[in-house]
Amino acid sequence: MKRAKEHIFQLSESPLIILYKEGATTSIELLNICFDELEKITDQRPFNMIIDLSIARPPRTEVRHEIKSRFNTLNSEIESLSLIVGNNFIIKIAAQFVFRGMVKTKTTQLCKTVEIATEEIKKRYENR
Repeated sequence: MKRAKEHIFQLSESPLIILYKEGATTSIELLNICFDELEKITDQRPFNMIIDLSIARPPRTEVRHEIKSRFNTLNSEIESLSLIVGNNFIIKIAAQFVFRGMVKTKTTQLCKTVEIATEEIKKRYENR
């Protein structure tokens, strides 16, 4: 699980916020290791997910299919999704298209930094 610990981080307990920090490339094996760790941390509790794609390249088709499959099992637990894309225009366009169709949340947003995304999530919870 050491590899998962390099990509999956719990940023907050209440509200539960999870950061998934994607590397430049990923494989199905690494993706499954990370999602197994994510499921262990969240333990079927509702959570907010921040995905940092700022250094990622578009995934291969088979990896994209696995991402969709793994997200389908978590859809009912994901309360919001924040995407960090940095200055990568191609990832920005692809991420909006792919994740909005894949993850069924009330809130999907692009943010410039993990810190901004975290603050936005906490503000939403304060205003409930």
